[in-house]
Amino acid sequence: MSVSSYNGVKYILNYQDRVVHAAIIENKYHRNATACTMLARALARYLGTLSEEIILVPISQSRPRRRERGYNQVCDILTALPTTTSYKIQPLLLVRTKYTESQTHLTKHDRRKNLQGSFACGATPYVTTLKNVTIVIVDDVVTTGATMEAARAALAPHLPPSVTLICLALAH
Repeated sequence: MSVSSYNGVKYILNYQDRVVHAAIIENKYHRNATACTMLARALARYLGTLSEEIILVPISQSRPRRRERGYNQVCDILTALPTTTSYKIQPLLLVRTKYTESQTHLTKHDRRKNLQGSFACGATPYVTTLKNVTIVIVDDVVTTGATMEAARAALAPHLPPSVTLICLALAH
């Protein structure tokens, strides 16, 4: 499987591909189970290339956004992963600390500013006991990398040096 990188964020699918774009939109706004399964399978293929213990951390939503949608599309993807994949899902490891406006129409600079201080480590004692694991922060779409950058910044001070932190986006 080919994995590419953009602004320090690894991604496994190209958002410009019509099928990928449609799957992400369907999963994100319509909770389409078929689209979710397709995205989960792509993620599972990537996870299968890793040999160490894997901890999956979904990008968390603010409470208002979660109430508005009724679900977190990234958590749905993680829940749809085949059980043959060896991983642990830790949705409370990264918590959203403030509501942020939609990033869709913001510039890269404004996205970074919008997300400043918007995440925190929600399980500091748990994180400090981790050794030889790969932490994969999962988001569905990366445009500028600002969300992943803010998430990584929130977790990094709490991670011991032996932990490898990989930020993964399903599409770019």
